[in-house]
Amino acid sequence: YIFTTAFASVLTSAFRGRGVAKVYTRLKYSTDIWKDGVPEITYLIKGRKCYDPRTATTIWTQNPAVCLRDFLVTYVGVASGNIDDTSFIAAANVCDALVDIPPAATQQARYTCNGVFFQNQDPKEIIQQLCEAMMGRCVLRGDKWYAYAGAWDSPSETIEAYDWIAGQEMQIEATPERAD
Repeated sequence: YIFTTAFASVLTSAFRGRGVAKVYTRLKYSTDIWKDGVPEITYLIKGRKCYDPRTATTIWTQNPAVCLRDFLVTYVGVASGNIDDTSFIAAANVCDALVDIPPAATQQARYTCNGVFFQNQDPKEIIQQLCEAMMGRCVLRGDKWYAYAGAWDSPSETIEAYDWIAGQEMQIEATPERAD
């Protein structure tokens, strides 16, 4: 009641606020109640529900690959058909893999994302942050988006001595980072 009264001009009967995280806190200061000052207020907030291609369900998740896919489709406007779900599923599975956390021998998901993005942020920055959350990358190849999470992948080719051209030296150089 206090909330709707205080913001009556904004919160009309047509206001829905769906898909938007919101918190309203109003405190009446009293030295009798808070002798050490106003308390620090914290919230446990779960973000938006995202479509998970592994289960074909829309759920709340901390999985950076699933969140990245949702961001591309929902906010960047990428058509679902232009998402390589096979790569996003593989990346999501890497993120959800349980890893040991020493010394207590507990386990947790390999990668999670827990944070806030703002509407005025550059989408490239958000994509980069989601990729960093899974130590991975997101690639647009042709008209398809692919996701890769940071994990060991065994080599698909082995270079043997007979693969070298006689008398030629092989040099391996790091590829410089590309601007975009």
